[in-house]
Amino acid sequence: MLEGYAEHEDPARQEASPTSQGAMAKGRASRKEPDAWDTACQITNTVLEVAKPIVHYTFIPLIIVLGMTMTEPRPSLAQLLGPM
Repeated sequence: MLEGYAEHEDPARQEASPTSQGAMAKGRASRKEPDAWDTACQITNTVLEVAKPIVHYTFIPLIIVLGMTMTEPRPSLAQLLGPM
């Protein structure tokens, strides 16, 4: 779906050539500063990398705890985990 996305990138987001910035004339390499979009993407990726294993390993125990505390009559842990 997004395979050709890089080809259709917004021209305003493309980096200007080093010669147009005068970096080659001054003898230093040009360096693109991260904009707000790149920073937001990095933060989102980091949050998702941390949250995914947390949700993965705590979802079922959370359901068990909610089942123990929110229902009447309150079952014991053995009754919840046992087949009958």
